[in-house]
Amino acid sequence: MDDTELPGGLSAHGEELFLAITNDNELDPAGQTLLVEACRIVDRLEQLHWILRGDDNRWIELAEEAQEMYNTTRVEIVINNALMEARQQQLALRQLLTTLGLGRATPRASAEESWETRLDKAMHPEKYADGAA
Repeated sequence: MDDTELPGGLSAHGEELFLAITNDNELDPAGQTLLVEACRIVDRLEQLHWILRGDDNRWIELAEEAQEMYNTTRVEIVINNALMEARQQQLALRQLLTTLGLGRATPRASAEESWETRLDKAMHPEKYADGAA
């Protein structure tokens, strides 16, 4: 797989991560494999997010299928492991990104003052009164 070839089966979030990392980094085959797994985890986390919010209606479709399949009038759906699974996926993603040496925040070069500087000026105007600092 070259740096521009997207692996199949990724959703928008996974593709976005893949492209962002491969545009800025050279990865060996093991690193590429780890990156693909990280992208799949990002996609899973997105799905789990919507399930936990209650915005994902796949469980309703599953319930309708179960009613037809078993000729029953009541189907109970319990989603009690979604939060635990999301936490496990987050840990796995963190470990993969750490292994790849990714996931660090670096300040962007900008002509604008950082929010920290603006806050410091607001809290300690005396430090900036003479144009110093």
